[in-house]
Amino acid sequence: ERLRRALGDWYAYTIDEPGVARALSEIWAEAATKPLIRDLVARRRERVLVIAQLIIRDGIATGELPATLDPDAASRAIACLLDGIVLERVERGAELTFADVERRVDLIAGW
Repeated sequence: ERLRRALGDWYAYTIDEPGVARALSEIWAEAATKPLIRDLVARRRERVLVIAQLIIRDGIATGELPATLDPDAASRAIACLLDGIVLERVERGAELTFADVERRVDLIAGW
């Protein structure tokens, strides 16, 4: 449940907020050649990873998630998925819904 709430917050501030997905895609393009921007992008990704890892570890501790789940690998898979969703939003526009995002996270996460 905590992961779904965090995902909802991410969607609201990253996908629903006008211009954010486009701006992120432009920033990523600049990061390829500009070390300072690359560092900022890496710090953004690290924040996403830390939040996902905390939520996943808590889910493991409470028995909501399997004890065999690797928090680092799972959080990285989710972070990659979220970045891909940003690019898909740029491609598809408003037709990408939160329900679409939830289904994809469920498939990747396996729960």
